[in-house]
Amino acid sequence: MRYIGLELQKLWRSPVIWILLIVFLGFNSFYIWSEAREGKELAILNDIVETYGKTINDEALEGLQEEIEQKAIALGSEQGAAAYLDSMTPEFYYKQSEDMQQQIDELSLYAMYADLAGRLGERYEKIDIHAFGEDMKKTYGLSGISASWMDEHFAQLEGRFETFMENESYNEWFFAGNPYRMHSFLFRSIMKIIALEGILLAVLMTAYLTAYEREQRTHLLVFASKIGRGLMKKKAWAAGIATVWAGLLLMAGTLAVFFSFHDYSGLWNVNVGSGLNWEYQAPYVFWWDMPIWQYLLLAVVIVFISWLIITIATFAMAVRVQSSYIVSIAILLVLLALFVVPSYFTFSPLLMLASHFNLMLLVLNPHMLFNGLSGMTGFWYHELLTLSIFMLLAAVVAIRTMKRFKRKDIHE
Repeated sequence: MRYIGLELQKLWRSPVIWILLIVFLGFNSFYIWSEAREGKELAILNDIVETYGKTINDEALEGLQEEIEQKAIALGSEQGAAAYLDSMTPEFYYKQSEDMQQQIDELSLYAMYADLAGRLGERYEKIDIHAFGEDMKKTYGLSGISASWMDEHFAQLEGRFETFMENESYNEWFFAGNPYRMHSFLFRSIMKIIALEGILLAVLMTAYLTAYEREQRTHLLVFASKIGRGLMKKKAWAAGIATVWAGLLLMAGTLAVFFSFHDYSGLWNVNVGSGLNWEYQAPYVFWWDMPIWQYLLLAVVIVFISWLIITIATFAMAVRVQSSYIVSIAILLVLLALFVVPSYFTFSPLLMLASHFNLMLLVLNPHMLFNGLSGMTGFWYHELLTLSIFMLLAAVVAIRTMKRFKRKDIHE
């Protein structure tokens, strides 16, 4: 542990790491602030959940509709809430006091949620999972083994969707997917930004630590000492610890800012597959029902594991190359290539399908985790298999590199 601590001190004393962390946290905070949804509007959903519970049912809808009518009467409506809102004009709205405008806005939001919730069953009954599968095969030109693989996937997804419909798992309150798109904001935007920033920190810190003695021209003295080449194992542990440490600061700081602007207090146990979380053309159809807190936790765990895989890969390359600049650039270019490589396999459906078991596609699409309708990454085992493949590859390369390093002439 002493050597690991000494290695970590090299990072603590590096102003670059601290500056990057401060810049990243500052940027993330500013981005969240600039893109934050209206707090008062989001708070209305928490009020609905607190009053009627998290489940959307006939009793909740009847109670909500009654409350809406009472709010309309309080605003002076004599024809009911629907007629009152339909007859609303900009001229009338802006003539009202600020307090009256807020009440009108609140009535409109309550009515929007009641309307969306009341039509969820109708919307989901129109979904044809088999048709999604056929469209995907046509879009990607799948045939042979790849088409059979996709057919099997959508057959399993159909079974999952039937269970989803039987349990009415979509009937839970959540922020309206349109217009708020809170799932995409948190996972597609914020979590992806954090993941990219963490990758950059992991690569820079690992390359810096691993190549430190070579770049400081002290490697001959260090490798001739008592610990000798065993120091590289300590560096590997230190790099992993540093990656987790920096990731925790980045993740915790950014999410703390996010949740200070957006109140999820009454929604943590809501199913992330809620029908109100329908943001685009297709809904999210997850492979199992899970509350929002669990989805967030799994997304964070996947990001951290991905960072550690990249740390291992960076360490392996840095042991060979012993130049932090070259290693950092090379690893980042490899990661970029991983992201774009699926688009170059259009000539082979099987290769295209295999290329989607891709670490960078996983890291850069945290909003699509465990979603059966996420294209070629929708397999129920996609996340586990992708992480396992890349962890195994990184570990094998690192072990082989260390064995070679132990036999290498230190003067090279």
